[in-house]
Amino acid sequence: MKSFGKKMIAGGIATSFLLGTGFVGTALNPAAFAATTSSSSTISGHNQPQQQGGYGFGLRIDDVIAAAANILDVEESEVLAALEDGGTLAAFAEDKGTDEDDFLAELIAVLEAQIDDQVDEGTVTDDQADTLKSTLEEQLTKLIETEGLSVKGNMPEGGIGSMGQQTGQQVYNLTTLAAAILELDEDTIMASLQDGQTLAAIAEDAGVDEADFLADLVNAVTDAIGDAVDAGTLTDDQADQLLDNLSERLQQQIESEGGMMRGGEQPGINNNNNQSSETDKSSTTKGSNNNNASSTKVELKDMKGHWAEQNVNALVARGVLTGDQNSNFNPSGTVTKEQVATMLAKGFDITTTSASDQDYSDVPQNRWSYSYVETTRGYFSDENGGSFKPTEAMNRSDVVVTLIKAFLDQNDDYTLMGEDEAVDLLANTFKDADQIADEAAPYVATAVELGVIKGDSNSKFNPEKTVTRAEIATMLNTLLTIADESADE
Repeated sequence: MKSFGKKMIAGGIATSFLLGTGFVGTALNPAAFAATTSSSSTISGHNQPQQQGGYGFGLRIDDVIAAAANILDVEESEVLAALEDGGTLAAFAEDKGTDEDDFLAELIAVLEAQIDDQVDEGTVTDDQADTLKSTLEEQLTKLIETEGLSVKGNMPEGGIGSMGQQTGQQVYNLTTLAAAILELDEDTIMASLQDGQTLAAIAEDAGVDEADFLADLVNAVTDAIGDAVDAGTLTDDQADQLLDNLSERLQQQIESEGGMMRGGEQPGINNNNNQSSETDKSSTTKGSNNNNASSTKVELKDMKGHWAEQNVNALVARGVLTGDQNSNFNPSGTVTKEQVATMLAKGFDITTTSASDQDYSDVPQNRWSYSYVETTRGYFSDENGGSFKPTEAMNRSDVVVTLIKAFLDQNDDYTLMGEDEAVDLLANTFKDADQIADEAAPYVATAVELGVIKGDSNSKFNPEKTVTRAEIATMLNTLLTIADESADE
């Protein structure tokens, strides 16, 4: 077994993940990888629906700029000028005589009020609002401490970013609907899609005219959206936007080769499932970390100049990540458990060999993430009484534990650090080491020793804070790089 203390890992310093610093993000999306775009400069929540069966909503970066200007009693142009000179919102507030903590508290109050207005307008549900508010302080803290916010590639084209929250839920699954309409098995459809066929061609082969197939899909999706409204998981306005141009969008999806637009799968992660759909509880095979490489070069517009650009692009090249339909990655959004499962399965090329029963009550076999969750279930804590909570965001401690479990399982050259050594290392590394759970300490310490994580600017780990997409991409790519270097020795 390799000793962490004696082994020098090439590139470890360069790719190590600095928790809580180096954050420059376009979006402040606190949940899923699902795409969100906005066509309005207001906070009315009129975001364009994504093409994959999910929905985005929320505030925008210019709302923050406007709120800051109002709080500090200055023109928005003065705020933007300070940012363009490389300053931070926090420093600008200090220059105007407002303490950073007071400035942050006022920002939170203003933006929470705007979220409440969205609820009153019916553009955001109560649950969506609660989720937005749950990470607002953390995301705003990072935002106001970001230098040169508008000039370092951390805002999309036009200088306006989305601060949206994704529901993280699947409103409909296009593959499932297609299987029901065509009376085919989903596995058969998935196999045909992976061979490069379109859903329209699959329908024709099944004896269903494309126009009839499209009409049936429109009806089925319309019913699914209606059910979501009845269940209270979508507002009427959100449903109306999902229904807008539905036929045209579905036609684009069913005519895309290889099932490029599979309704309900999450953009931002490569969902091309190289695993057998029949999974096994015990038979997991270890594969190369490199054979998921994508043959298509993906240019992520919102990653140019971003601190995590190299790591995200590396995972794109491996076939682990993709952009959304607008070629954005939304680096500052957080990740859900099912998305982490997908990244692990794709990154470490973990495959399964035979069928299994459904392990989790909330991850049915027709859910887009089912095979990934089943494949990686041993790397997640099992404390939810038979449920997985696939759309739940993950905090830093849980993500590190999950990543290190997967890494060690797939790389026999490394072992978990002992408890006593871990306690000593963490005490000498993080000021908040006492907040790290005892059972997580060896995994966090192992990650530190591997160069995967470091403390923030205050030498803290912040174990309960949620992890952003850029952060987990950096951690995962660092581990995959270490595994590649170990395999080459």
